[in-house]
Amino acid sequence: MDDQRTTTFSQIRRTNETRWLVILVIGILTAVTACLIDMCIETICEYKFDLLQHWMNQCIRDDCIIVPYLAWVGMNAGAVLAGSALVAYVAPVAAASGIPVIKCYLNGVKVPEVVRFKTLLVKAVGVVLSVVGGLAVGKEGPMIHCGSVIAAGVSQGKSTTFRKDLGVFKDFREDHEKRDFVSAGAAAGVAAAFGAPVGGVLFSLEEGASFWNQSLTWRIFFCSTISAFSLSMILSAFHGHAGELSFSGLVNFGEFEDVQWNIMELPIYIVMGATGGLLGAIFNYVNFRLTVFRIRYLYRRWTKVVEAVMVAVVTASVAFLMIDVSTDCRPHMDEFKDNSLQFNCSDGRYSALGQIWFQTPEASVRSLFHQPEGTWSAATLGGFFVVYFFLSCWTYGLSVSSGVFIPTLLVGAVWGRLLGVGVRAIFPTAGLYDIHLQLAGVPFLGWEAPSKSSHISAREVMGYPVITFRMVENVGNIIDVLASCPHNGFPVVDTPEEQSSEEHCFGRYRGIILRWQLIVLLQYKMFHSSAEGSCARNLGIKNFRDAYPRYPTIQQVHVSVHEREYSMDLRPYMNSSAYTVSHTASLPRIFKLFRALGLRHLVVVNSSNMVVGIVTRKDLARYRTTSHYGRLSMEELHISHG
Repeated sequence: MDDQRTTTFSQIRRTNETRWLVILVIGILTAVTACLIDMCIETICEYKFDLLQHWMNQCIRDDCIIVPYLAWVGMNAGAVLAGSALVAYVAPVAAASGIPVIKCYLNGVKVPEVVRFKTLLVKAVGVVLSVVGGLAVGKEGPMIHCGSVIAAGVSQGKSTTFRKDLGVFKDFREDHEKRDFVSAGAAAGVAAAFGAPVGGVLFSLEEGASFWNQSLTWRIFFCSTISAFSLSMILSAFHGHAGELSFSGLVNFGEFEDVQWNIMELPIYIVMGATGGLLGAIFNYVNFRLTVFRIRYLYRRWTKVVEAVMVAVVTASVAFLMIDVSTDCRPHMDEFKDNSLQFNCSDGRYSALGQIWFQTPEASVRSLFHQPEGTWSAATLGGFFVVYFFLSCWTYGLSVSSGVFIPTLLVGAVWGRLLGVGVRAIFPTAGLYDIHLQLAGVPFLGWEAPSKSSHISAREVMGYPVITFRMVENVGNIIDVLASCPHNGFPVVDTPEEQSSEEHCFGRYRGIILRWQLIVLLQYKMFHSSAEGSCARNLGIKNFRDAYPRYPTIQQVHVSVHEREYSMDLRPYMNSSAYTVSHTASLPRIFKLFRALGLRHLVVVNSSNMVVGIVTRKDLARYRTTSHYGRLSMEELHISHG
């Protein structure tokens, strides 16, 4: 009481300012810790999977498949052994996500060593080793514990672990103040993990703070915002996008485009929600029985380490066995080149199941969200769902630092996609308007390229041979071409002598000119008696617009027999900056160009910029994905020219 009576307003103001400073430091340090964890996991896992992928693809040919299997098991077991030993022998309170013990601490329950520095160190290193060790765990949950420990340490201005007192923040060395800062640290952990500052505030409000007021709300929200902002700044710079703030949190599922909802889908979502709740209840019950078993029989430290290593070995072995027996092979796609595993598949194809296993759980969730229809079969999804459900249930509660959010999200994403495959198999038809467009043979392009079309290249869909014009062309030849074919666009080329004999090429590409432009030029008689000569004037844009939209036909253009011998210079009128595409480009890439740029035709060139073909809307509309009992296949349609 005496201390409060002697406190001046300036001291109160200084204490409040210091509170905000501490909150700022907590938010920044929590974000830095989250970034370090994420960078370590991403770098080590990328190296691990690249190495295993190389060994597996090589040993399939050399008949030494046991080598990559043992390497996979050894890597996982070694990482989990180190992580589990740290938890069991150094900081047992760092086991699992740490959320339950933080809830207890904020509720007023004394938990020994819950906010010690060594707990933070074991938690951070342990979660990296757990994810690298291939366990069915996530890195997001432990961030709440990490943020709480950081808040407790910073706010006290001293460390009992290092026996070091900095002599600052002495006003906050009491339980009430410390718990408020720990609430802010927990909220910062939520914000760093999920990119949700408001979610961090709600977490602390619901789970944590023993006393709540408006000023505490603002401080916690500020801490969460600083944490999310700092993490986005650091990760964006780490991934080569400095200043873009493109990473909202550790959980990044990519950008969802063209997502449409329909009231008719509501019953399906209700069934999915009910099924998810039932699966959650089963998960909780099985994990409860496992935890009781561990408390009774696996209470010694060494038994906890042995169990964790055993789970790592079983996880790697089951994954290897599933990939080995799986027959679900898919053509190579550009999106999968970094983690595609050939294994028992033929050349040019990859194991669909191996693509799920050979990445972190978070990356697998992202793939399930965004990869096109037909990427995985129903059998692949069903088998992975059952196995991963029980592996994640077995893993949660081990003596390792881990989170359960991402594994449960992965399980849900798998069975949700499996349900989507089933719905697609039962109701495979397109919309009514799309059906009639297909029946009419209209070259209508949808939003996305057909599934399973990534192996189709430009050379397989392009029109061939190509009708081209030279930069200075004979008038009679132009009239004959326009009268004999209905094409709308014509590449303009020159043919250097050194490349004129190149097979299947039609000259070096210089631009493109449209049918109606040629007709207008003929109508205005923009030609000259000699190839070297030029017209006294050039047509302006107004001359072309005056004829829009009813351009005359070639039959309405009158050119004398003598004028047919004249030459027309196309260079002032051709589009010399029109888009072209390499003959090796994939169909999905060409499709995106047509849809995004509103193209009617796209000239195909080789590495020497020689014209080898041309792609039109009809060429793209020839391909369609069909579904028969959930099996996707490509078919080629006959487009109406009527």
